[in-house]
Amino acid sequence: MSWRITATAIHSDVRRVLDELVPEAIRQGANPDVYADAARAAAALSLHVGRSTGGVAIEISGHGDTVAEVKVSLWDVKSAAKLADQQRAAEAKRRTEKQAREERERAERERLEEEERLKKAAASE
Repeated sequence: MSWRITATAIHSDVRRVLDELVPEAIRQGANPDVYADAARAAAALSLHVGRSTGGVAIEISGHGDTVAEVKVSLWDVKSAAKLADQQRAAEAKRRTEKQAREERERAERERLEEEERLKKAAASE
């Protein structure tokens, strides 16, 4: 059974993040001891390569009891933070636009209801 675990973290949290993924690795069919050894090695390597950018993306893959590949890639924390900020701003803009649209629709419904009420009042007089 093939398995693949991917983690992205700032360099100081890599070990914790990889440890938290042990249940997922087991669920996918990885041997926990083999995964733990590969995670330890990847975390140690990431402490060296991740310092300049602040973080790393690690991918550990294998088949059953065998680790096939460990990839450690630089992850630019500042760029990731900018992207997250842009995504949050876009979501806030969408929410604001939705709220404005709902407010316009509510005001239009109230206006129509008031017109209908006035028509009924005029007709009953």
